[in-house]
Amino acid sequence: MHVGSDVIFVSGDSENAFNVFTVGMNYYLHGQAAKFTIDASYLPNGAPNDQPTLGILSADEAEFLLRTQFQLVL
Repeated sequence: MHVGSDVIFVSGDSENAFNVFTVGMNYYLHGQAAKFTIDASYLPNGAPNDQPTLGILSADEAEFLLRTQFQLVL
């Protein structure tokens, strides 16, 4: 993921990109009337800055994320 400009970590290193590995799945209930989504992400080197819309916090060490979502059509 590319973040635009260089961001400086607490350790003094700087980066403008970071690696994210993500796996996930969807499970549909009653045809497509309801959907359950789950995904897990691993950032082996952390992230140079916060990405709140993705749930990523800045860190200079490995980070794990687990997200779930449930959608229902009424």
